[in-house]
Amino acid sequence: MIMIRNLLLAIAPSLSPSNAFFGSSLMSGIFVCYLSYVAYFRPWKLPPTNLADVAGSAFLILIINLGILFTEAPTFTYASDELRQDGSWLFMYQGTTVYT
Repeated sequence: MIMIRNLLLAIAPSLSPSNAFFGSSLMSGIFVCYLSYVAYFRPWKLPPTNLADVAGSAFLILIINLGILFTEAPTFTYASDELRQDGSWLFMYQGTTVYT
């Protein structure tokens, strides 16, 4: 499981190298899945080892999420004119706009 986690963590930033928000969010999701796996199945023989692995994963999730705060989120407001013409942006903008 650790090898799969490490492979996914290596691939995550390369999926969208120009979008740090997406890569960081994907890495955070990978760590959340791994933390859930370790907390539920307890793959290590000694209980303190399982606890240390869960605590370490939780700490890494915290660090990644704090880093996400400093990335530029891909929102419609901050998108370039080229991206605003994309159908997915228009759908997201229309779907999240509150009309009063």
